[in-house]
Amino acid sequence: MINFEVLSTTGDVKEQLFCGDKLAPFNTTSDCVIQEYVLPYLSPNSQLDAKQEYVFMDLGCGDGRVMEQFAVRNPQSKCIGVEYDFLVVQRAKKRLEHTFGTTISVTTDTNEIKTENGTVLFHGDVLSPGILELIEKNAAAIFVFLVPEGMNRLAETLQTAVHRGCKLISYIFKVPGLETKRKEVFKGVTIYFY
Repeated sequence: MINFEVLSTTGDVKEQLFCGDKLAPFNTTSDCVIQEYVLPYLSPNSQLDAKQEYVFMDLGCGDGRVMEQFAVRNPQSKCIGVEYDFLVVQRAKKRLEHTFGTTISVTTDTNEIKTENGTVLFHGDVLSPGILELIEKNAAAIFVFLVPEGMNRLAETLQTAVHRGCKLISYIFKVPGLETKRKEVFKGVTIYFY
């Protein structure tokens, strides 16, 4: 796992936020991957009941680019981004606010996520009990980009979500214990569909 600390501009440790380990470093997902694979697979189908809430979760949302493109294509959906790194959360917030021209909520309280509509960012650990519950019970679609140890720690929760019908894409690393529906390789990078 990756030890998390925020560095000042001089390189000295400035402060620690959410002391602990991260489950992935910040790396962006290619816009081509998002457009060609993520959106077509994870977007709601046209037969979705209008009364049904479609919840999309981006676990390790980074700068928010997957959330942004998903929300633009599916404005009726609720989009939840989960990110541990405070500085990266701020980048995602800025990106989403620029795209949508509105304030985007950032919270550390999973109870607030349940009452929010539209797009919301959760600053904290994907393994927090409230997030695990949202994944297991509410997510209709999930995009996840975590390192293997992070996938191992989240595997049981993702398995529960998929078995109840949630669609899932795992970028680069496979989810242990889940049978893939299909697998694609884009410029040497594997995309797993569940």
